[in-house]
Amino acid sequence: APATAADAGELVEARGDIVGRFGGSLELIVQVLRRFVPDMQDLFAQLERQLGEGDVQGSAATLHTIKGSASTVGASAL
Repeated sequence: APATAADAGELVEARGDIVGRFGGSLELIVQVLRRFVPDMQDLFAQLERQLGEGDVQGSAATLHTIKGSASTVGASAL
């Protein structure tokens, strides 16, 4: 089933925590978030290729990057 707004609230950290992580710079947050979705799409495509090729080490590295990027924007539950 598709995620609901309530579900999304459980996946994302509190706004204040995210803003604090970026030193209070809303401009920087917007800049990072604009790149987040395209970057994630690229990373998931890369992961799919790596898994298809049996590249365990590359897959682990890509998963680590996904986890770090998600954590940076406050979506650490990903």
